[in-house]
Amino acid sequence: MLSSQKGFTEYALQLAHSYFFGYQWIWYQQWLKYNWIGILGGRQIGKDAFLEFCVALEIYVHPDTTYLVMSATKDHAKVFMRGVRDWIDRFDAIHHSLGSAPPVIKADNALEVFFAHNSGLRVASGTVRAVTGTRGGVIFNEVPLIPEAEDIFPSAAAQVDQALRLGKRAKLVMVGNASYIGTFWHKWWHEQERLTGLNRSDFHLITTRWSDAMKARGATRAQRNYEWKKIVARLGGNVAAAKQWYQCSWRSPMGALYDDKLLQHVFQSDFFAQKFSASDHV
Repeated sequence: MLSSQKGFTEYALQLAHSYFFGYQWIWYQQWLKYNWIGILGGRQIGKDAFLEFCVALEIYVHPDTTYLVMSATKDHAKVFMRGVRDWIDRFDAIHHSLGSAPPVIKADNALEVFFAHNSGLRVASGTVRAVTGTRGGVIFNEVPLIPEAEDIFPSAAAQVDQALRLGKRAKLVMVGNASYIGTFWHKWWHEQERLTGLNRSDFHLITTRWSDAMKARGATRAQRNYEWKKIVARLGGNVAAAKQWYQCSWRSPMGALYDDKLLQHVFQSDFFAQKFSASDHV
């Protein structure tokens, strides 16, 4: 482990505590314990912010550790990279406060950052080509919005498995809101749930609904109901869409389609805005 100066990791985790809520620390314990993870979560609960921290700390501290994070588009991928860079800047500040030198960055642009200790992150839009040749961890950031997710998954799983067999630090993380019944994401999630015993899934599954996150933050029933009514109203009264995107409810493909881009205008709960950046809407 690099950055092994006494206190660095402790300070980094203390800093993260000022950004995250209790349920995200439960996620973090699962991150530390498992290499194969599935996260089904509502919107506006900080999934991106959590993953940005985890990836940043992994590549900052551990040598020969690489991650590929795939998003729906290159622009979405760049937003994730900016979040990781923010954490790297915070980690550098901790080193300076301790009087120690931070790791040296040897490559840094909109789509990748790599350190001299041979660790780094690459972000890309989700394609089979993007995952080809990967020799480390892979994260599908918002699976249902990645058109080629079903084609990419076998290759990504093989790459992560090979990295683990070689003794590298690597994880395969599948993250997303609920989608339509019958989609790859829906079938994949329920297949992992069904596998038990000798055929059990290697994936550790985590489900966190928007209402769960609100409760964890201390919102009363009245406050939760008030916020929920605002969300439904911003979605034009489409309760089914609200339950899909916020409450992890798989939705019938026969339901009316709703433009995902309009979610950008959905009310951002004050309960989360205090800690999550404005860009962290998923």
